[in-house]
Amino acid sequence: MTFPQYRKLKELSYYKIMSDNEMYEKQRLGKKYVQHHLIAHTFLDRNLISDLLESDRYEVISEIEYEKITK
Repeated sequence: MTFPQYRKLKELSYYKIMSDNEMYEKQRLGKKYVQHHLIAHTFLDRNLISDLLESDRYEVISEIEYEKITK
């Protein structure tokens, strides 16, 4: 799999997955978005990133759609 990968969960959270161990999340809070950076150090963190990449709950999006969130 090539990185980065981009996913979204409804219109609430957008994800930029940099590797199996690192990701960014832009989470909607009211009318604004807050960005979180996660480096997976625990089993649960790695499972979250794996779930983002493999689960049908998260929609695959383009880099352009991910970047539009900050504008």
